[in-house]
Amino acid sequence: MTMWPEEIITNVIKKHENIINALERRDTELVQKEMKYHLDKLVIEVDILTKQCPEYFELSERKEVFDLCKLKL
Repeated sequence: MTMWPEEIITNVIKKHENIINALERRDTELVQKEMKYHLDKLVIEVDILTKQCPEYFELSERKEVFDLCKLKL
């Protein structure tokens, strides 16, 4: 099931490519920047999706995603 428009999916793929490219270049500062951006966006997107379709999420699953975003990068 796809819940996001194609534009968002394309952006997610691009962001993952950015993370991989930074890893391949061993650019730790860029990896941290890209990961922080990605995780911050993830929190926002999961929040939107859980409000739109709460029946697809259990509280424990949502909590794990938010706990991931508390990582100090």
